[in-house]
Amino acid sequence: MAALESNPSWIECVSTNSSTLVVNGTLTVDDGGRVNHGRWLMIVVAIGLLANFAFLLVVARCESMRNVTNVYLANLAIADIIVLIVCAIPLVSDTSPFSTKISGCVFLVFATTPYYSSMSIVSLVAWGRFCAICKPIKHRATSSVKQSMRLVAAAWLSSLVYCVVVYLERIITSEKCEVYGVTSPNNPLIESCNKTHGFNPSPSLSDVFKVLPFVLCLSMNCWLYARIVKTSEIDLCIA
Repeated sequence: MAALESNPSWIECVSTNSSTLVVNGTLTVDDGGRVNHGRWLMIVVAIGLLANFAFLLVVARCESMRNVTNVYLANLAIADIIVLIVCAIPLVSDTSPFSTKISGCVFLVFATTPYYSSMSIVSLVAWGRFCAICKPIKHRATSSVKQSMRLVAAAWLSSLVYCVVVYLERIITSEKCEVYGVTSPNNPLIESCNKTHGFNPSPSLSDVFKVLPFVLCLSMNCWLYARIVKTSEIDLCIA
C-alpha cells in the first residue's frame, strides 16, 4: 500500500470512475486484490442467504403461506439470493470473465436481471396495494395466486429481455462489457492506468438505459402510494 500511496497519479487514475477500484481509507486493496473488509462482507452474505432461504423454506412447507403477497416476496428472495451469490461474493465477482466481450456481457446480463426484476416485483406489490385500496371490488374479482405468478413470470422475462437488449449494444459496437470490481492489480485496466496515468471511460447509449428502469419504477411507486394515501384520507373523512 505504501507503493500506491507514493504514486498519486496512479491513485487519481484508478479513482476517476466509481466503478473501478477505490483506494481510500475505507476500502483498500491488498496485494492479492481482495478487500480488507471481505470477512464482514461474507458475514452479510451469509446472513442474507440464510434469511432468504429460510423464508423460501417456510413458504414451501406451509400451505397457508402461499398467498398473493408471498408470491411476490418469494421471488424477491430468489432475486436477492442471485445477487448475493453473483455480485456480493468476492470470489465470484473477482474472477468474472470481464476480459472477453461476449462472456462479460453474458455475465452482466445474468447479474443484472434479478436487479431489474426485483424493481418490477416491488412495483407489482405497489400496484396490488393500489388496486386493493382504490379499486377493491375489481381487485377481489381479479386477484389470485395464479395471476400473481403470471405477473411475476412476466417481470422476470421482461427484465431478462431488457438486459439482453441493453448489453447487446455493447457487443454490436465492439465494446467490452467490463465487470469492474475489486480485482488483482494485474487487471488490464490498472495496467493501462499505470501506462497512461488517466482513465477516460467511453460513454455508451446502454449506460443511459441502465438507470431508466429505476427512474420509471421509482416514479410509478411514488405516484401509486400518493394515490393510496389520498384515498385512505378520503375514506377516513367519510367515516
